[in-house]
Amino acid sequence: MRSFWITGVLGVAMAASLALGGCSKERSDPTGQDGHPDTWTDTESASFHGTKVSAEGNALCLECHTVVAPPDASEDQIELSCAGEDGCHARAEGPEFLDCETCHDALPESHAAHADDDLHDCFLCHESTVSGGGALVDSVHMNGSKDFALSAVLGGTLDEETLTCSGTYCHGTANTSPEWGTSPVLGCEDCHATADLSALHAEHFGEIDGNCASCHAATAASASTILSGSVTHVNFEVEIQFGPAPGVGGTFDGTGNTCSDTYCHGVSVTTTAWDDPTPLDCEGCHTKAGLPEAHQTHLAVTEDCSVCHSIVALSDTAIATPALHANAEVEVLLSSFAGGSYSDVTRTCGNTNCHGTASPPWGEVAPLDCDGCHHPFDELPRGHQEHFAVIAANCAVCHAATATDSTDIANPANHLNFSVDVQLGAAWGGTFNEQNETCAGTYCHGTAATPAWDGATNLDCESCHAFDALPAPHAKHLANNDDCSQCHAATASSASAIISPAAHANQQVDVQFAVAIGGTYNDVNGTCSDVYCHVSGAPAWVTTPPTLDCGGCHARGGLSANHGDHFDLSAATCATCHAATAVDSTAIRGGSTTHVNFQVDVEASGASAFTYVESSKTCLTSCHGTSSPSWTSTIDLDCQACHADGDLPDPHSTHLTDLGADCSFCHSATVSDGTTIVDQSRHADGDVDVVLDSRAGGTYTSATGTCSDVYCHGSGAPTWATAALDCNSCHPTASLPVSHPAHFAATQMDCERCHAATAVDSTAIGDAAQHVDFGIDVEFKSGFGGTFNGATCNNTYCHGSGVTTTSWSSPTPLDCEGCHTIASLPDGHSVHTAAFDNDCGICHSATASGPTTLVDRGRHADMTNDVVLSATWGGTYDAGSTLQCSNTWCHGPRNTVLSPAWNTSPSLSCEGCHPTAQLSAGHGVASHSIASNCDNCHSLTAASATTLVPDGPHVDNAVDFVPTFSGLAFDGGTNTCTGSCHTPGPSKNWFTLQ
Repeated sequence: MRSFWITGVLGVAMAASLALGGCSKERSDPTGQDGHPDTWTDTESASFHGTKVSAEGNALCLECHTVVAPPDASEDQIELSCAGEDGCHARAEGPEFLDCETCHDALPESHAAHADDDLHDCFLCHESTVSGGGALVDSVHMNGSKDFALSAVLGGTLDEETLTCSGTYCHGTANTSPEWGTSPVLGCEDCHATADLSALHAEHFGEIDGNCASCHAATAASASTILSGSVTHVNFEVEIQFGPAPGVGGTFDGTGNTCSDTYCHGVSVTTTAWDDPTPLDCEGCHTKAGLPEAHQTHLAVTEDCSVCHSIVALSDTAIATPALHANAEVEVLLSSFAGGSYSDVTRTCGNTNCHGTASPPWGEVAPLDCDGCHHPFDELPRGHQEHFAVIAANCAVCHAATATDSTDIANPANHLNFSVDVQLGAAWGGTFNEQNETCAGTYCHGTAATPAWDGATNLDCESCHAFDALPAPHAKHLANNDDCSQCHAATASSASAIISPAAHANQQVDVQFAVAIGGTYNDVNGTCSDVYCHVSGAPAWVTTPPTLDCGGCHARGGLSANHGDHFDLSAATCATCHAATAVDSTAIRGGSTTHVNFQVDVEASGASAFTYVESSKTCLTSCHGTSSPSWTSTIDLDCQACHADGDLPDPHSTHLTDLGADCSFCHSATVSDGTTIVDQSRHADGDVDVVLDSRAGGTYTSATGTCSDVYCHGSGAPTWATAALDCNSCHPTASLPVSHPAHFAATQMDCERCHAATAVDSTAIGDAAQHVDFGIDVEFKSGFGGTFNGATCNNTYCHGSGVTTTSWSSPTPLDCEGCHTIASLPDGHSVHTAAFDNDCGICHSATASGPTTLVDRGRHADMTNDVVLSATWGGTYDAGSTLQCSNTWCHGPRNTVLSPAWNTSPSLSCEGCHPTAQLSAGHGVASHSIASNCDNCHSLTAASATTLVPDGPHVDNAVDFVPTFSGLAFDGGTNTCTGSCHTPGPSKNWFTLQ
């Protein structure tokens, strides 16, 4: 038990004459007149010494008493000390010892149970009374009350009414303690609920039936009982101590939170960290390599622990019965999968599916081959014997998923799955159909045959090697001669009879030529030499052979006479002259009987239509015109000899004559110019091959007879038979680049205006030599003038003299002034534009709207100045002799005042256009009465009687009344003025003067 040491050495006044000197008198009774009051020891009295000390402190007491007498104290000091022999607290072991238990040694109710659990440190539950170091808190220690205050170490709360605590370290944070004063028997889970325990407790309880003592042997005796005399139960530490063998055993590493060499997880096994929730399968604790005796042999067949330990394990990952899992016993119970039974006495199993009727002792690890469990091969059922006898098969031939040969197991998962797993070995290939028990595509039976496993049919060669199912190039050979013995004379005597069974299914292809074929076969590179069939060729025999043309066997370089010339100068194939034998230069004609008849058979195909005379070796054919050269003679021909320009059909003449094109322009795959053939294979193949060369570009579609995206026709696509084309046929306006759309949109352009050297209007070509010369020739039509420097055009009619356009390739949108700069316009333009704010549409309404919008592109650049006054301004213009406009809003409101001639420059005052005599009634009165100038009432428009306000609203088609007289206002509804000169009252009506 812990003792609280209180060593208080006090300086005691030595003067006996003090007022309390009588205290030095020996007293057996602490009360009395000369000492303490009678109620000094009465706990119910207000004078009880504990109450006094609590309220006033112990300073007065210390004048006579020491709490603990010092070692050198006098007899009087010892006698009067609180812990002296006759003192109130004399139960201390000596004057130098004093702790809580000195006075409180027989505490009632549940104190003993807590003290037995080494929880007697009073401060834990009475922290307000005594500190953890044993020092008393004077203010509450002797206050006559039991002060409960749980320390921070314990945590939780105390309910003083029910005398229960909750959420404390002692009873678990999720539980409420029993009522104080009761004496229940508590198990581990009463304070440590399994669901609230940390990390992997739940997993361990699920695996080992929840015995706390397995890992906490220093604290717990079982899953419910605290170990008697334990000093580690409530020491604020988690004490891990494994019970010795046959218990858990092993050690725990508190640093890594791992345990090692335990019964639970296996010897030589270190677990994952305690707080690592990684699920473990059986091997997580029982490493397969460390399991004893015959385990390795069994694990090689199946890794499912439940086969032999079904009462403990569900598989190799899940536990079936936790109570039996870590009970220090090896529980063997064979599963229904294994069948049979196990004897603990002899350590053998009997009548199992695994070993059949054999039952080797567990300790024996002698290897077994297939025959050890499966009846001897000569007793295996159905078709086994035929296969073993004919092809010396081992088990792996048909059971490759289970066996490696006839001794070793290949795949344990397939070995004991209660199924006969048929998987043909890779060397034998093919597949097995479990429904009808047939195999297909195997080496043994060929790719076509599918005999049933229990079938009794006698098979000949073709039953397994159907000619149409044999791999290439068998088909080509069989098409000419279906006698297998010609190439396999050592195995077959014909197409059906086998000569040597030993050479039949030996995983070898035995090639031996018949005497009639001759020659030899090279096994290394798979070629035959000097055989009749291939003459000068020696193609390799491969699974995926190249497609052989006639030259594969009859090398062109070795052919006689003029074969080379015909192949070089035309698209002739072997079938051209040998139609009875060949389809072209690749395929032998089906059903041919003349291919290998030791004769050269010449016969024209339907396309070649020639007549061959064997005696003179000459032919009459369209290929050579009317001549019939001898097979051994040589004639040099150029292109013109067959294709004279004048004989070619239209529109060849247009392309050749008008455009200066040569043949290669459209037939570049066949010729390089007008005379030289570049690809003989295309030359006389009966097809007109149109392949446009790189100069023309684009593509030709033979189905429609059109070319697209070619240089010659631009984005147009005319058909070959088209007779007459205009510019738009090849160069659609919408597809022309950069500034073309702007010109066509702004003017009624034709191609000739800018390309006068090439085009005549927009329909006819002017100069064919310049039309398709791969250059863009810009030459302005007469009348439009100007020049083009490759980027801009200057001084043209279209844009005005002295004007340079924006860049052709990067155009800027132009308004009227972009081409017709106001400063350069002739005659009266400057006066009108200054007054009209540059609104071209006022006088040229048929051409423009406002200063920017084009109205009629057909009249815009037709070399005519179209003056059509806007309907808003009205009037007419005389484009003849006077060059004047009449009755316009501009020069008088629909009056008869004529404007000055266009080509004059008079200086006009307001009256020049607005004579006073023709103005409305009020004007005359106002000007006569007050000599008004126009600006008096029209200050926004006129600066005086002669001068306009710069940029004022002079011709905005409205009468702007803004007077300069202060306070004067015009009422447009009554047409009267008020204020200023008409005060008081309004004026007369401006128009009627009434």
